[in-house]
Amino acid sequence: MGYLNKVLLIGNLGLDPEIKAAASGTLVSRLRLATTEKVAQKDGSREPQTEWHNVVAFGRLAELSRDYLHKGRAIYVEGKLHTHSFQKADGSSQKVTEIWAQDIRFMSSPSEGNGSGKGREMEGGNEDARSGDYSEMP
Repeated sequence: MGYLNKVLLIGNLGLDPEIKAAASGTLVSRLRLATTEKVAQKDGSREPQTEWHNVVAFGRLAELSRDYLHKGRAIYVEGKLHTHSFQKADGSSQKVTEIWAQDIRFMSSPSEGNGSGKGREMEGGNEDARSGDYSEMP
């Protein structure tokens, strides 16, 4: 039997991308993505519920996210879940689960904050995500 680690999300960026370079020189982009769905309440009403996702893009995808993405922009993300631990400044250990992006597509034009439109692919794979050179990023 095969296994599958795949995440598909459509949402809006909550912040501008945070760009850093890993020790190897690979560009790393951290994105905060909000997805919202309407959840039924006991009284029959439907209230919006927002989930926040940590998305990380590497290499060419990080460059493209730096150049074209901004707070409020609607995007489609395809990737995989990755969990890692790191030491906080106080010495305690913390686990973080992130989505390592393998594909990002625009769902709105650069001037639109949200809304829908034809998706435009940000070409550039995520070959650096498997290199394991992500340890310095919290």
